[in-house]
Amino acid sequence: MTLSPASPARQPDRPGLRAVLVAVLAGALTLAGVGALGWVTSADQRTAMSATNVRPYALPEGGWAQGATRVWSAQVPAGAEVVVAGDYLVAVERSASTGTSAALTGYRVDASGATQAWTATADLTAGTVGEAPFQVWDSTTLVHGTTLIDLATGTVSTAPWSAADRPVVLEDRVVTCPDSESCYGWAPGSSAPVWTAKVPSGHRELESMTQAPTVYHRDGARYALVGAHAAVNIDTGEAIAFTMPALQGWTIAAAADGWAIASWDLSQEYWHIYSYGIKGGEATEDYPGTTPWVANETPQYGPHPRTRGQFKDLWADGDLSTIIGWGYHPQDSDCLDRVRAVDGPTIEVPTISAGASADVIAQTSMSCATWVTMTPEHTVMTVRLKDRLTDNAFAFMHDTSTGEAVTFEGTDVMAGDQLSMVTESLAVGYDVDAGTLNGYVPAG
Repeated sequence: MTLSPASPARQPDRPGLRAVLVAVLAGALTLAGVGALGWVTSADQRTAMSATNVRPYALPEGGWAQGATRVWSAQVPAGAEVVVAGDYLVAVERSASTGTSAALTGYRVDASGATQAWTATADLTAGTVGEAPFQVWDSTTLVHGTTLIDLATGTVSTAPWSAADRPVVLEDRVVTCPDSESCYGWAPGSSAPVWTAKVPSGHRELESMTQAPTVYHRDGARYALVGAHAAVNIDTGEAIAFTMPALQGWTIAAAADGWAIASWDLSQEYWHIYSYGIKGGEATEDYPGTTPWVANETPQYGPHPRTRGQFKDLWADGDLSTIIGWGYHPQDSDCLDRVRAVDGPTIEVPTISAGASADVIAQTSMSCATWVTMTPEHTVMTVRLKDRLTDNAFAFMHDTSTGEAVTFEGTDVMAGDQLSMVTESLAVGYDVDAGTLNGYVPAG
């Protein structure tokens, strides 16, 4: 059976299980680059050597393991939502008295401080469903549902799609899936989609996404996964066709030199892996797989895109050399309660209590950490929550060798304050009650 893209099969009904299974295959850790190639053909080797994975947020550098040094402070509106978008920060003020309108103040942010750049008013009624409500498009535009905000000028405009279409930003493309059959690709400045793709259950697939989307650069082309069951060229809209048997449960993962499809039966006792080249088509091989971990563990991979050979080493032979950390979650949940690097202690993920302002949507009654990021040397770990304003937001940072939390003076996430990465060597913290913005650099 040839699927273009593959049609979703029946999935397990247990809550949170699908997200856990996707994370197990693809990895909840996110880093860029390419590593050891293993045994691949010359064409596959060329693909793997140039492979990169691009994600919409900054990763911390190793110097944060020595702590965080506050280098500047600035006053911004108190009780706001603070959105970090590239070199810009936007303070969003809204309350019940203003209806759907929000007051926005934009700042340029760098290691020397925050400088106000503009003010604006925007309708922020609805953000992106099931994802961080604010996304950065083409490094120039902040997207919130159908509202577009120019980061340099504060100019507000309306997008040509509906907020219900579930817009997802992928570098300089926005993908929307308004119904169960079709998805559309949008380019900056376009009033009509630049492509249309047939993606069965596309809307549901996008709504199921809980982690930041990745763009896979392979052989000069750019691909993304639309949910768990479709791989699409984001420049052309071409969906990769995979020839595969009818499967009960399955998901796609991107390899440095192609694709891997992991399938399982409803009991989770039988796994089978199908391996494909970058163009899809017939499987290059398939083999039975076993999971060398227990049900409540999620492996953290990195720091490089893995080849199909490395997938096989892991799933067929139990080779754990590509795993650099582990996340642990309660049964039938995708919320992590413990994390650790392979060479470090186990770190308990705290529960965050609600802050003083009920209007701040970044504050949660309890934490649900769904993914972590690590430095390439896996010396520093950031813990990120399912509920977040942008994909640069994080809740906690740890030295993985000791398990010690990095302290950000003047910012208390446990009291409802906010932290975000600006670059690998610059973070900002926001004291919600005092309206104080703090800039931090690595102490090491």
